[in-house]
Amino acid sequence: MIRILTALTAAALMAAAVDAEDVAVRAYFSTRSLELSFSTDAVGAAPIREYQLFYTTDGGRSWNEHPERRSTPDAFPFVAPSDGEFGFTIVAIDAAGLRTPPPQPGTAPSYVCIVDTVAPEVRVARPTPTEAVYGGSDLVVEWAASDADLGDRPVSIEWRRNSNDPWEEMTGQGPYPAEGRVQWFSPLASGSLEIRVSARDRAGNVGHWVTPEPVRVVSFDGFRGSRALAADPYSCFRRFPLHYRITGFDPHEVAEVQIWFRRELGPWQRINDPDATTPYIFEAPDEGQYFFYLRAISKNRHADRPAPGPDTPADQRVVVDTLPPDGELLAGVGEGTPVHTAGEELPIQWLVHDENLDADAAKLEVSVDGGRHWRLLAKDLRSTDGQGSFLWRPPLIGSESTRFRLVVSDLARNRSVIDARSPVRLLNPRVDPKETAREHYHHAMVIARTQEPGSTGDRQQLARALEHLEISLLYDPNFAEAWHDRGVILRILGRHPEALESFAKGHRLRPAEVPFTFDLVRAHLDMVDQKLDPDGEHLANATAILASVSRESIYAYPPGEYRDLLITQRILAEDIADRRVAE
Repeated sequence: MIRILTALTAAALMAAAVDAEDVAVRAYFSTRSLELSFSTDAVGAAPIREYQLFYTTDGGRSWNEHPERRSTPDAFPFVAPSDGEFGFTIVAIDAAGLRTPPPQPGTAPSYVCIVDTVAPEVRVARPTPTEAVYGGSDLVVEWAASDADLGDRPVSIEWRRNSNDPWEEMTGQGPYPAEGRVQWFSPLASGSLEIRVSARDRAGNVGHWVTPEPVRVVSFDGFRGSRALAADPYSCFRRFPLHYRITGFDPHEVAEVQIWFRRELGPWQRINDPDATTPYIFEAPDEGQYFFYLRAISKNRHADRPAPGPDTPADQRVVVDTLPPDGELLAGVGEGTPVHTAGEELPIQWLVHDENLDADAAKLEVSVDGGRHWRLLAKDLRSTDGQGSFLWRPPLIGSESTRFRLVVSDLARNRSVIDARSPVRLLNPRVDPKETAREHYHHAMVIARTQEPGSTGDRQQLARALEHLEISLLYDPNFAEAWHDRGVILRILGRHPEALESFAKGHRLRPAEVPFTFDLVRAHLDMVDQKLDPDGEHLANATAILASVSRESIYAYPPGEYRDLLITQRILAEDIADRRVAE
């Protein structure tokens, strides 16, 4: 009798024992690296000499022998090639040659491992990203989790008041099914809260959904005194709840609840709440200010107050604003990519447009690595008439692309992320810019030299080399070799107009360098070959450059590639010019 004892993962150890003739034991694992330990009873009178592991990937229809054998009952290592179901059986051979029968097509495995490394996906329909809950009312959570290996009740729901607080179970009724909806009475009278919905599969993988923004808890200030109707004074949705209470009649006496509304100073319009139960979900036809008035009718057709007239004060005002703020953000001084010395104050200014701007709801974020990682620079920034400014003293670091963004909200909780018009290049005053330029140039050359001569090269590698050259030229705009080699890479990438411009800048800095002259001429002739020279300007430029290089200076250059190519170019340019004249 053979028993598979354990399947061991890097994170967990699961023990199981099963007779070969029993139903297979099934276990779930969140890693593809498994170890299978086993024990056996004797096959015959002789001691066991060898153990074989067989595995199946199709439920026993076919079997494969593990490449390793064991002389002692140690663990067999097994690496699953992918997620899925894998079955196992052990065969023992004793010193007399007796063996347990190996599995045949159709033999059921003794032990089944389900490998699942993918976390469940959690989708939440409510609360919505900008939903609010009223103090003293229910919050609805509606979710759906999906995964190939979910259990019966895989979902948990938790909440917390602040981002630093520990998570608490929300209702005390979990765990929940994969799909569901619960209502929860918020214990908060005001403030905000976060919600997390988690789903765990049988392998132990966990997927989370967390509210992207805290859920706001709105207090019922509107019910103070004689006011009988309350709502959030600003809504970023056209559809929102109106909470009310009837004070003129007992609940059993109410036959009809009328909600009157007007947009801006328009006429009053009446809506009847069909179930006469708070809240009523109002749907605004458009943006703007809406005024509301509550009126109840009893079963004997008495009203608790008269219908509203043109001058009747409203019970509640709600501003419907579904448009996020827009604007612009400027960092540094200067056009293009502003250059700023680290350690000195950097001015940052913004102008935001929104009719309902929250004056203290802006925060500024910075990234010193071109936008890959962001950190908070300042929050609760004030904007006066939409305008604001901030002075930042950067640390003593160098950065080729320091980016800024402003996260701003209006009173209706619409939010925008406004990126700065251009990045800022930070110079570290303790670092020599030319030395930094040389370092990046060296990196570019190391990458570029890995390409096969004459080939189009690995475009991704060449793009990396080009990035280093761009940075090098930011630090030293007069670096002739960097301009020239930038042109070489651009030419390989087929970006001929940019290559020509780069070669021209290198040639202006080093007009006596024959290789620079050669590549500039070749770039002009490329424009001719690519049919980008309808007026003959590039051919004329190539001819003029070659004419400016005397034959004596060409032949004075050491014999070799550049001298021969310059002579060939000169002949080629003259030949093209002659053919154009003939045409």
